[in-house]
Amino acid sequence: MRSITAVQPALGVPRLVRLDLTIFYHYIFGQIISERFLSWNNSLPLALLLIGLLIVLRLNKTQQWQLKEQLQLSDQQFKATFNQAAVGIAHVAPDGSWRQVNQKLCEIVGYTKAELLQRNFQEITDPDDLNADLTYVQKLLAGEIQTYTLEKRYLRKDRSIVWISVTVSLVRTSDGKPDYFIAVIEDIHDRKLAQLNEQFLSSLDRQLRQLSDPDIMAAKAVQQIGEFLKVDRCVWGRVEGNQDIVVLEQDWRPRTDISSIEGAYPLTNFMQPNLLKLMQNGQPAIISDVVTDTYTAAFAQRYEPYNVRAFVVVPYIAEGKWVALLTVHQTTTRQWRSNEVKLLEEIVARLWGLIEQTRITQALRRLNQTLEQQVAERTAQLQETNQELEAFTYSVSHDLRAPLRIMQGFSQALQEDYAPELDDIAQSYIESIVESAVQMDELINDLLSYSRLSRAQIDLLPTNLNHVVEVALQQLQAQIQEQTAIVKVAPDLPTVLTHRPTLVQVVTNLISNAIKFVDRAVQPQVSISAEVDQNQVRLWVSDNGIGIAPEHQSRIFRVFERLHGVDTYPGTGIGLAIVQKGIERMGGQFGVESQLGVGSRFWIALPQSLFH
Repeated sequence: MRSITAVQPALGVPRLVRLDLTIFYHYIFGQIISERFLSWNNSLPLALLLIGLLIVLRLNKTQQWQLKEQLQLSDQQFKATFNQAAVGIAHVAPDGSWRQVNQKLCEIVGYTKAELLQRNFQEITDPDDLNADLTYVQKLLAGEIQTYTLEKRYLRKDRSIVWISVTVSLVRTSDGKPDYFIAVIEDIHDRKLAQLNEQFLSSLDRQLRQLSDPDIMAAKAVQQIGEFLKVDRCVWGRVEGNQDIVVLEQDWRPRTDISSIEGAYPLTNFMQPNLLKLMQNGQPAIISDVVTDTYTAAFAQRYEPYNVRAFVVVPYIAEGKWVALLTVHQTTTRQWRSNEVKLLEEIVARLWGLIEQTRITQALRRLNQTLEQQVAERTAQLQETNQELEAFTYSVSHDLRAPLRIMQGFSQALQEDYAPELDDIAQSYIESIVESAVQMDELINDLLSYSRLSRAQIDLLPTNLNHVVEVALQQLQAQIQEQTAIVKVAPDLPTVLTHRPTLVQVVTNLISNAIKFVDRAVQPQVSISAEVDQNQVRLWVSDNGIGIAPEHQSRIFRVFERLHGVDTYPGTGIGLAIVQKGIERMGGQFGVESQLGVGSRFWIALPQSLFH
């Protein structure tokens, strides 16, 4: 058998230049189909073996090309997914440096890809959040956890803060060593700020409601707002005048090199008419740079002394009038976020409401203190007056009655001992003295009764009106017989809550007046009845007397008010005043219905007693 290496290629098959499956295939195939190769009868099995080998090699070659195409397609899909994802994706080295970053991550942090690849994640993580992040990283490297998710803050290129949620896992080499981290970063800034804003508002509201001084309340608010938004100044002020003067009351600043701006200022010093009109309409002024903004560019130099380069002013409108403002300032340019402006708008409304409510509460407290002081002074005066009244009552009871009794005694002695020696004129003089003394005594008694009503302890107890009327009629028996009066009392009068002695005095005066004020030619007729309406008892005392004109019906209850002379209808003019005072002390009501020449119907109303 010839060596296969001696075989020469036939049919123009090229010579074997490099070890390649295709060349090898052509070489072998050329040998097989040559006449010399086929003429070897003992080489047929070898030829079949070679042909099978060529077929297998050809199939492997096809699979390799297919696999290569699949890998290329997979690589293209991975790159598209990585670069066009809606979230930030990055490969991060174990030391924190960025290996690969996608476009979304660059947009989130504000850096270009080239700039970001020159940094590490530690540089752009907020210092307050870095320790928590590094703790998780160490646990990943130690194999204690497989993945972690953390909400934290990145520092953007413009040094503003953006809240993100990062999910991190670790890729290791075949021998188990850490290779790189895969980080998926989601921008949650708006959602997180909304959540933080709500938490801040709730916390601020609780703190402010614990304060009772509006100035301290405003100072606390601007401090909390300034620290939360990380601004260079936060100010609360009131707008006065014709909405053109602002009084900046509370001014918070984090640094001593930023000057205070508390005081009163004309708004036109800092705002052009179009911006001022915007504020008066309740719209916030949002200025990222006073130098370039059209609202402030013309006034930019006026902000320099106050270290203001960017600001937000949120007005508060009450009843159509601009009354207050809340403003935050930045010494550098700043792009204000909508969440920040919305937060300020919510705060200014709440703060104004709380401050005004506190001012009203303070005013009411001062008024109450004043009233309490006045009540205390008035009480002391009343106590002094009561003491004087008690002294007067004692004087009336003893000092005034003493000479009165002497007058009555000597008058009676003259009548008894010297009557025969006195002529008719002298007798009439003595009778006038006696009658005046009696009238004076009645007046003193009525004054004492009226005085006692003002000072007596009133305890309301269930009292049957029939018993009250019966006692009153017994006291008036002499007057009834003298004037032959007819008094009719309705049976089964109800029971009321009252002070029994005072009510007896009131009813006695009403019946006495009903008998007294009747034309001399008319027999007095008095009717006493009662009615119940919604647990209120109204007792009526009706007569057939002379009646009272409508214009006098209210004044007859005053002390010493008389519509007729003493000669016509005797009395002291205090009876109905006693009625008024007594009913008022018992918490009841009183009144009269009357018609001249027909009669009068006096009534008193007291609560019904449900227990007898």
